[in-house]
Amino acid sequence: MGSLIGAFMGYSFGISGNKASAVSYGTALFFKGGKMEGKARIEVVGGILWRGGSFLAAQRPEGHPQAGFWEFPGGKVEPGESLEAALARELAEELSLSIRNPKLWRTVEHDYDFRSVRLHFFHITEFSGEPAANDGQAFRWVTPEEAQTLPFLEADRPLLFDLSRP
Repeated sequence: MGSLIGAFMGYSFGISGNKASAVSYGTALFFKGGKMEGKARIEVVGGILWRGGSFLAAQRPEGHPQAGFWEFPGGKVEPGESLEAALARELAEELSLSIRNPKLWRTVEHDYDFRSVRLHFFHITEFSGEPAANDGQAFRWVTPEEAQTLPFLEADRPLLFDLSRP
């Protein structure tokens, strides 16, 4: 009998022959060389901070995974933390910004070779403070058109084409 992989109501599963080889919630299943490997899906928030017709883009610093690529600032959601609270915490830690009224725009799932992520992107037009590079990252204000010329992370890149001022 062959192998089957699939998902039902949020549960991922893999079946080979008459045996279920994995059952889990919130895990992406991958087959490599005939062997199933699981990767936990990481919840991530990203802020699209607007000033005029430009938004803030951050470049991942040396020593971090995918260094040199541009991204929307944000980070991982901690267990028990709301998406909005995670976004406020990450932007305060990374950029010394205080945000108000973030608006969820889009949620995207993406599988990298090394990690599976669910990204929640928020438009932010209300914030206080000036961005500071607390993690040593470069950042700059760019228009959606300018952003398309930068090497953005693979998961973020498709959003650049759909991005418009909120």
